[in-house]
Amino acid sequence: MSATIRALLADDDDFFRRAFAARLRVAVPEVELTDRAAPDVSGRFDIYFLDNHFAAVPLAGDLAAAARLANPTALIVALSGHLDADTLRRLINEGCNGAVMKGDSADMARCFEVVRAYAANLAPKPAGLGRTLRSITELIREWNQRLEKNIAAEVP
Repeated sequence: MSATIRALLADDDDFFRRAFAARLRVAVPEVELTDRAAPDVSGRFDIYFLDNHFAAVPLAGDLAAAARLANPTALIVALSGHLDADTLRRLINEGCNGAVMKGDSADMARCFEVVRAYAANLAPKPAGLGRTLRSITELIREWNQRLEKNIAAEVP
């Protein structure tokens, strides 16, 4: 059974949250999304999507810092309709992995590509052919050794 990849979307825009959740379900169905209208990143998530403005107050830097403390290896993406140089600098300093312009469909598409790749990296890997062949080879070697012992025991 594969582990669940947990994501949080913190954004005060109800329409955006619903639209984002629908696109994420299609693009990366293995990600389980929790969405919040409040600037609250409590809990441990593998991926954080953080709106920059809550009631016109830029909070993405603070949220990114809190998310990075909660999970140092998480993917953190800031979402905004407007990001200035100072905000971007703060986001980078707080450990944010990227920023996406909400109204830019190409930006959103790239965001989902990154999330898909990140989720694939987090997903448990199957045993693989090489590991399976090594197991079969070890099993055959063990049976051959038993067979040789049995033959040696039978020969007077």
